Amino acid sequence: MTGQFSTGVGGSFQGTMSVQSTSASGFAGTYDVLEGAPQGQQRRLSGPVGGRMASATTTEFDVNLNGNTRRHVASQTADTLRGSWFDVTTTGTVEASGSFRAIRRP
Repeated sequence: MTGQFSTGVGGSFQGTMSVQSTSASGFAGTYDVLEGAPQGQQRRLSGPVGGRMASATTTEFDVNLNGNTRRHVASQTADTLRGSWFDVTTTGTVEASGSFRAIRRP
């Protein structure tokens, strides 16, 4: 998974999202990315992920990161997800947003 920030501190991230279980109602797994700021600082973000197919080509999933939620909404084409994400704090404030791309690996 790779992505960019549109708001917030700026920068990019790269890492993995692993799906461990799927059902008719959705999927669950883990999220682990290394986030880099333009000034060179890096931080690792990881947490549980859960989501669902909202339609035949739209996927929605949330990652819990230290009590905050990173919401992802993406279009699926073949083995690639492309979409947007935004961080929502525990108070409901959108803290940062951006775009991402995830390519399925066997």
